[in-house]
Amino acid sequence: GSFDVIHFNHGVWDASYREPTSKYFSGHRTTSVEDFEKNLRTLVGKMKKTGATLIWATVTPVWEGHPGKPNGDEDAYNRVAAQVMKEHGVIINDLNAETRRQGYPKSNNVHSVGNLAPKVTETILKALEDRKDKTKPLPRVLFIGDSITCGYGVEGPDEFCSFTGATESAYLSYAAVAARAL
Repeated sequence: GSFDVIHFNHGVWDASYREPTSKYFSGHRTTSVEDFEKNLRTLVGKMKKTGATLIWATVTPVWEGHPGKPNGDEDAYNRVAAQVMKEHGVIINDLNAETRRQGYPKSNNVHSVGNLAPKVTETILKALEDRKDKTKPLPRVLFIGDSITCGYGVEGPDEFCSFTGATESAYLSYAAVAARAL
């Protein structure tokens, strides 16, 4: 179907450094910045064809690592994403800055991002207000994202807990909270 807004993000795991001892990756970033840019250009090109207003949510902070281990350097990924989004006229929702404004991350857990729902809701409402063609009676919004978008770990006792199925809640995800507010 057609959507009024597509709010999308990914990159936390693209930017993450995988230990050489990991059974999945061997001592490198999951995705190079160059491949990240190429992938974004492909995805944005396809999403623009939908006619929806596109909103890119920046990569949220990746933990700083331990001494002697590299961090995720999400800033490099956000810089290249900002250029791609600018070229394509895509709205940028700076969830990285919002996470830091709230004093997060507070642990080496990439899900330690604070409450992003108000910022996401505000950005989507503005995009819907500015749209010439609106879906009646309710707006149609598609969220494409990562584990943070889906509510991974939001029911944990604090930002230091490890993820389990019992700590995940799609209902409490920023996507669901924003959708109910619309």
